Amino acid sequence: TRGKKVVEILASPVRVNLRSRGKKLKVTSSKSVKINLLDQAHGEVLGESVVDEGLKISVRGKLEFDGFYRMQVTITPPARGVMIDSLDISVALTNEQAVLFNAGSDQMRSQKTFLDIEKKNDGVLWDSINAITVGKEQKLTAVKRNNPIWPHVWVGNDDRGIAMMVENTRSWLIDRNKPVMDLVRKEGVTTLRLILVNKPVLMNKSITADFSLQATPVRPRPAGGSWKKEEWYGWGYFDNAVIAHDIEPGSVTKETAEANPWYRTEEALQQNRWWKYGCMQTHRISQNDPVYGEMIRLTADEWSVGLYTPSHIDFLLWSYKKWHDKESMDGLYFDNTFPQSSSSLGSGLGWIDEKGKRQSSYNVFLQREFMKRLHHYLQSVGPLPVLKIHSTDCAAIGYMGFGDFWMDGENGGYTPHGEQVEHDKGKKVIDFVDRWYNPTGMTDLRIMLGKQWGVIHHYLYSWGFESTYAILGMFDLEKNYRAMGKKPFHEFGRFEKDIEFIPYWSNKKVGKWLENGEDIFVTAWKRAGKVRLLISNLSSEDRAVSFKVDLQALGLSNTAIVMDEREGSELDFTDSTLKKINIPRHDYTTLIIAKKGLYTPLPQNLGHKLSPPAKLWINEYCDNFSQLKSNWAKNASPNITKATVDHGVESPAFSIMSGYLRIRTSSYIYSNLKQKFNQDNCSVQIKVRDYVGKYAIGYGPGLHLYWGNGASVHLTVGPGIGLKSQVHRFHTWSMVNGKKVFEKYGDLIAKVNWLKIELNNEKICFYTSNDAKEWSPLSRHKRDAFIGAAQVLAVGHGEDKDVYLEGYSFDSFFKDLIVAKLKE
Repeated sequence: TRGKKVVEILASPVRVNLRSRGKKLKVTSSKSVKINLLDQAHGEVLGESVVDEGLKISVRGKLEFDGFYRMQVTITPPARGVMIDSLDISVALTNEQAVLFNAGSDQMRSQKTFLDIEKKNDGVLWDSINAITVGKEQKLTAVKRNNPIWPHVWVGNDDRGIAMMVENTRSWLIDRNKPVMDLVRKEGVTTLRLILVNKPVLMNKSITADFSLQATPVRPRPAGGSWKKEEWYGWGYFDNAVIAHDIEPGSVTKETAEANPWYRTEEALQQNRWWKYGCMQTHRISQNDPVYGEMIRLTADEWSVGLYTPSHIDFLLWSYKKWHDKESMDGLYFDNTFPQSSSSLGSGLGWIDEKGKRQSSYNVFLQREFMKRLHHYLQSVGPLPVLKIHSTDCAAIGYMGFGDFWMDGENGGYTPHGEQVEHDKGKKVIDFVDRWYNPTGMTDLRIMLGKQWGVIHHYLYSWGFESTYAILGMFDLEKNYRAMGKKPFHEFGRFEKDIEFIPYWSNKKVGKWLENGEDIFVTAWKRAGKVRLLISNLSSEDRAVSFKVDLQALGLSNTAIVMDEREGSELDFTDSTLKKINIPRHDYTTLIIAKKGLYTPLPQNLGHKLSPPAKLWINEYCDNFSQLKSNWAKNASPNITKATVDHGVESPAFSIMSGYLRIRTSSYIYSNLKQKFNQDNCSVQIKVRDYVGKYAIGYGPGLHLYWGNGASVHLTVGPGIGLKSQVHRFHTWSMVNGKKVFEKYGDLIAKVNWLKIELNNEKICFYTSNDAKEWSPLSRHKRDAFIGAAQVLAVGHGEDKDVYLEGYSFDSFFKDLIVAKLKE
């Protein structure tokens, strides 16, 4: 997305830099580098040099199949010792490649760095003390930490980067009040440094830096765009922990497994292969556990809180195999995957410094060994093993790269903590855009949800239906995307392999703003002959935006047409310009630009054959829903928030979208617009789209007429749940004195449907159409209890009563309400 497909990311080789008595030391002699192939998956790199003052530098590195390169660089002084001003190891990138920076620790919620450094000037951009990004504006704050090292850092851009892992400062000669890592920009180069000596000192013993470098992405991403369509694995707690308190292999029977299962496939259901929840902390095991308790007691110091020492890794893999052999296991989910730290001497991670003080180490290299071995074990026992990793704010790719899925988003964004607390208490509303649309938030998302890793991302939470996709769609995630029905009217193919993703940061610009473009973002997906645009309004106000599309840059001719992806109609595209596209605040629209003939737009006059002559229309009751008129009374259930509130963010039950009335409700919760009617000898008709909602019988989208005596008639575009003879069919029923006196189901609904109720002198007639060409009689009945004019007309769902208060949220869409006299 930022230029060439393959680039040289390093500005120069990785270097060891020494200064003594104000002078930079230079290499005086070196041996040829040796590269030995250890096996098909590992190579060894050996090198040795001598520099001024008789210092020797040796390198022993191990390069693995995924590009993970761990090395020990040892600097050894002569017996007399050498005065050293400074000693560091530097990894230099060109500024073009050094756009984003991330650092993480064992405090993944509070000690983390997300920096957009693309436009930063020369100087120190970050160091290990002034390290934490706080607030919205990327302010760096100093932090006191027991272990001064940051176990995982990464610098790169939206396509690629370099990751470093390091565990401790053992043998280094440092002042712990000064940085031991930093990121420095100078003269077109951005350099990440490990600082092994940060004070003038007599060096009379060897110093070793044990660290790793790894280019990202660590593996090829599957071709295509959002490529996460076929299977949703959920995000959390699938049944019981694999190894946890009072859980042991064999104790979960088929019956208990089926009580709360999460089966990935139909085959998994048939074979009782259900998800297991794994956690990277063995302290969850009770010491009284009949199977594992004794092991935990005997190894408490070595294993501590989930440390991945060699024996612990063996134990975990043995345990997972027992689970697999007894219960079968389809995959594992890991929580708490941030770098673990310990000062336990029994684990080998604790160490004693030159002052006799015990210090801690991170455990990232053995965490990598564990995840690598687990990944290979799962591949050995199943055709599609899955490792889900809860990655929030920690991209330790060295070991997390073995995960198939990363799940992010638990930190809740970058609004002040006090405001988030107020939101959680219901005293303040903070939606997804409020939380994430700021310099720190957008940088966090670009790093944690980016394509520079090679893994699949899921975002855990949402705060508002529209506001969530308005941002996440910009990162090629489909969470909370709502089509206008079961699917958008025009299918673009967002999941196909030939797709090209063009995000807002891309070097390829898709056009320019002509009007109201501030805080509006355009994201594009390109396939042969067509382009999909997501226009996200992250501003604080409703906008009517105008945008001139660069058709040449997108490979399209000036004869291309533009359509509303979800609604289907063709839009004005004169001079390749999108004109006055209305987008509410914190909302979005999706459009498709395509060469002529590739799509058939929804005709603007679709269904005109079904309309009565205009001279018969009773105009005061007709409505094309270009806006929500004041003659309608909003009649939503007191329980409507079950459907309209998403994690504390309420959306309107009634709104206008793409020229349609949109009503948001749930399966058994009423929600409709009402107005005084007082009409007889007339017809009432409306256009209704198909829907994704599982509306119960009596709650489908439709027309409703009420008489003063309490009688009512109803015609809907079917229920969404029920028997096969009922679901997604036209449905009509009549009520008298609170009882259903008539009911009938009709034809299957289509993508666009029409309903009509006709009141004549003798009967009430119900008509439907699913072909836009002619009315099909559904039913008719006498007017025994329906004498005189209907007093109230309602459009929407339900009969003003709720049944179950489940928390589903569905949308229905209405247009072209026409009320007409039967004759002049």
